[in-house]
Amino acid sequence: ALQHVNEGNGSVVPELSRSGPNALQFVPKPIGIVRADVASAIRGYESIRDRIDGFVDGAASRTNVHVAQLGALDGVPQLSYYSSAPELSCDVQYTHFGRSYVSDKISSSVLAEQLAGYGWQHYGVLHVRDEWAVGYQEHLAQNAFRLGLTQFSGSWTESNAAEIREAVQMMRDIGVNIIVSLSFEVDLLPLLSSAEDEGLLADNFVWIIIEGSGSAANLGTNPEATRLMAGMLSFEANPVPAFGFQRLARLWSSLGPDDCTRAGAGGIFDVPPSVFSSPPTQYAAFAYDAVAGLAMGMRASDNPHRGTDVLSSLARVSFDGASGPVAFDARLDRNASGLIFTFSRFFTETADWPRQRLVADTETADCSTEPASPEPVSCKRLAPRICKILPGEAAAVDWEAVETVPLLFRDGSATPPEDALLAREREREAERRQQRRLIILLTSVFGALLLLFVALTYRASLSVRNFKRREIAAKQVLEAIRGVHRLDHPCVLLPARAFLRMGSLREHEALRAEGQLLFYDSPRQLADKHVVFFSHQWLSFGTPDPLGVQYRVMAASLRRVIADTGWEEANVQVWVDLASIPQSKPLLKQLAVQTIACYCAAAHAFVICAPTTIHADTGEVCNVQSYQRRMWCRCEQLCHVLRKGTGTMWCATTEDDCRRLGELDSEWLMSVLRVFEGDVTDEGDYLSIVLPILGLYAELYALELKRRAQAVPWQSSPAAAAEAALCQVGSEERRAQTLQLVLNEIRGAKRGEIFPPKLRMSAQRLPH
Repeated sequence: ALQHVNEGNGSVVPELSRSGPNALQFVPKPIGIVRADVASAIRGYESIRDRIDGFVDGAASRTNVHVAQLGALDGVPQLSYYSSAPELSCDVQYTHFGRSYVSDKISSSVLAEQLAGYGWQHYGVLHVRDEWAVGYQEHLAQNAFRLGLTQFSGSWTESNAAEIREAVQMMRDIGVNIIVSLSFEVDLLPLLSSAEDEGLLADNFVWIIIEGSGSAANLGTNPEATRLMAGMLSFEANPVPAFGFQRLARLWSSLGPDDCTRAGAGGIFDVPPSVFSSPPTQYAAFAYDAVAGLAMGMRASDNPHRGTDVLSSLARVSFDGASGPVAFDARLDRNASGLIFTFSRFFTETADWPRQRLVADTETADCSTEPASPEPVSCKRLAPRICKILPGEAAAVDWEAVETVPLLFRDGSATPPEDALLAREREREAERRQQRRLIILLTSVFGALLLLFVALTYRASLSVRNFKRREIAAKQVLEAIRGVHRLDHPCVLLPARAFLRMGSLREHEALRAEGQLLFYDSPRQLADKHVVFFSHQWLSFGTPDPLGVQYRVMAASLRRVIADTGWEEANVQVWVDLASIPQSKPLLKQLAVQTIACYCAAAHAFVICAPTTIHADTGEVCNVQSYQRRMWCRCEQLCHVLRKGTGTMWCATTEDDCRRLGELDSEWLMSVLRVFEGDVTDEGDYLSIVLPILGLYAELYALELKRRAQAVPWQSSPAAAAEAALCQVGSEERRAQTLQLVLNEIRGAKRGEIFPPKLRMSAQRLPH
């Protein structure tokens, strides 16, 4: 490279010929071997620092973190063809450092994309703890996170076999089968031996050795290393497919040791002739481009002895180099455009392998075991498979000179092995799905059984509730029927003469104190009496007759009834609510209300007192129509009609107008039957008449059932006889229709129609 620069020879880099020879001559100054420790680095650099304007190196990153700082202090430009640590891109510590090699920041990004492209989501990184390996795995982890991959890392101190084994065992315990190795040759054999012991070299494992070609070259004659590395992959920036590398390779085969002496490099290298009998390594291409690049930068600068001028011009240099298109960014890092990355597979070959060939025959290349030959074997790389060409220089690949073959893995297949952790996750997910299905099935069965149990339990409880409800209803009906034949509260009557002398309606307590009331404890005691029952609506909230209008109509109608019936006045007694029901004792009042059916049924005359007047509190008109809307009025009418019919009913609207009702029309009768649709002042009054009404309905229905059971003709049945006594007016056919109307209303009533839902009665739909 130095000879071509001085001669202006463009056989490898065409741009060198454009400046011509002797424009600026360069003299090599050897630095020597610089080890990683700071003292050796300083001694090597200081041995030539005063005699150079710039230098090229092939030192490792851990060495250049020291040397590059010294060059920055002295202002000496530096181009490296081997150091790849991203740390060296820092423009604060390493101001004069550049490189023709590829930064690991770019390489790790490409590798992460390739791992994701194979469908692998989990992988492990085994690395030595030095600047290069640590920086690479950190940038790889960042790119993995960006792509949704998971990285596991294990590390060791260089040459520490115990830590190497611990790192390998950690990978075994994690269960990854995709492993990236960042190791020096000194640790590679202990690493692979430990991996074999832990079962990490099986066919389903993928080992990717970063920049593994150097390791293969140095360990290729070691039979154990050859055996262990067979089938592994090397990943690196590879200039072999580039046009510039083909130009370098053609030149390389024509060179010999004397060419190095003529180039002024005598004494720097110990070069045996065998070096030129095989193609150059990829590092030769990067080294050639480092020399050419630094020389072109110096030639283009205003002052090649001033480092800042050289750096400024170097940032503008670009050429078609031996490693592909070469250009530098502002930090003097190799521009990513046109870089080629490859996967190569290690295999075993015999010593007479045709080393000059770039591409191995696919049949002989895939040798997973050592051939049965007495000749020594070495580990070589299969022809590289280009996995990535960074955008910008697609034409940089000499496709005619380079033949790529399918990438084969350890099992000899071109199909990438499955990510073991991902497969295990899928298996666990399949097991979880199966468990969920089983749980759903068991839950469904259990739920069905539970629903069945609940349904059966509910049905049983419903049957019990229905039985209890029927039992309660039966008791209520029985109690109601008994109630219409007994007096829970004495029937309190007022002699007709006393009633006519009162002058107005008076309360029960006052009349009782005066001794004017008569008390009867049994319905039989009323058999020989003539009882007149007055039914009326109250004309105010506090007193039934504040103006005495109703009393005057009652007194007149009482005289009319006595006159029409021919009863003796001395044997006539009056029932009127204010006088006959206790007003100051709620319990006694309730007992009297519950017995109202007996009072109405015992009455020999039922007088409706409904004069037209005004309600004292509401101002509404009170008359026959308003009377008929009142619940209490309907109740009293129904209780009398169901026992005595309508023949004993009168309606008085004035003192001069008191007439018999005769046969009720259907509209009147229907309103009477709909007792609980009547108006009340206190909603609680509905409850107080439930049992009396229920008892009368049940009694009437029992009569009808008895008539049907005996198959007695209507005219001679007990029900007909009862109806004849109840309905004194009208034809026999009409009387039958009246009873039938009542029965049909009861039988056809749905629950809540006769007894509203708020009463929560157990009225059943009666059978036809």
